[in-house]
Amino acid sequence: MTQRILGRLGRLLPVLAAATLVATGAAGAASGPAPRPVSILLDWYPNTDHAGLYAAVARGDFRAAGVSPTISVPSNPDAALEEVAAGKADFAVSYEPDVLLARAQGIPVVAVMALVDRPLNTILSLASSHITTAADLRGKRIGITGVPSDHAVVQAVLEYAHLPPSSVTVVNVGYNLLPALLHHRVDAVEGVYWTWEAVQLQLQGYRTNVLHLEDVGVPTYDELVLVTSDRLVRTDPSLVRRVVQAVQQGYAYAAAHPVAAGTDLLRETHGLSPRLVRASLRLLAPAFDSGVPTVGYMSPQAWTAYMRWMVHDRLLSHPVAIAGALTDAFLRPGVGAR
Repeated sequence: MTQRILGRLGRLLPVLAAATLVATGAAGAASGPAPRPVSILLDWYPNTDHAGLYAAVARGDFRAAGVSPTISVPSNPDAALEEVAAGKADFAVSYEPDVLLARAQGIPVVAVMALVDRPLNTILSLASSHITTAADLRGKRIGITGVPSDHAVVQAVLEYAHLPPSSVTVVNVGYNLLPALLHHRVDAVEGVYWTWEAVQLQLQGYRTNVLHLEDVGVPTYDELVLVTSDRLVRTDPSLVRRVVQAVQQGYAYAAAHPVAAGTDLLRETHGLSPRLVRASLRLLAPAFDSGVPTVGYMSPQAWTAYMRWMVHDRLLSHPVAIAGALTDAFLRPGVGAR
């Protein structure tokens, strides 16, 4: 079972606890052959990271591609890649690091497009702690969830700032990251998203500071990717291409029209705060298509650099062949890229 690294389960917040499992298909009937049913597992409860998927449903991109998606929350997010590998689901939303871990463990899955093309994980602090640079962490308490990558991330940031490990106190607070921060048990937390938890706190009236990991010593990576099995790529490449290109259209729309995409997300899901969704998408939309030749593009060079960092920090036991871990072959060129 792969580790959900970078503290993803730190997003267990009340606003998401209210969200319900979503199963949705393409609306309306199309002439011709019946749409091909396709199952897509999310990484967690629906949120703004998934805006492009729900835009593709609402705007008819899946229907035009001849597929009828069922989008659902897995009963065990940690096992989503294993379910895809075993053919129990066709696709899953996952993370670049998790795909690399799965490949290292012999799990035959492959990333077929990026959904969010930059790190969202961050070091978040209240403005009252005056942490505006990595060097400001000296003498501070940093809250983590305790997964192995947390320690690697903190170590990389300290090395970037030329700080010894003894200069900070790392506190394992489990998945109570925001409560620990707000109750001043720690001065900063690592494992939350600058497009979600940071926005949530700001909407509640808190002033915060954010250190983006790629700016403080951690290699850049694709936060969210769409994953399928080696088997499906081999046996039904046409289906993979149709799904990928429908999702491309949805994320291109979300990047260009974040307000409308937020409305689609709220209509297709339940329990999300409209204020939080709209504020989050204003920040997140550029990460759907910025600086890439086409929406969904994954850089093999960037994946290689991140994989080597994982090996260096013992998150991977051995190097992984990047050519097997990702493919851009199913993307339509020039979609939405700015």
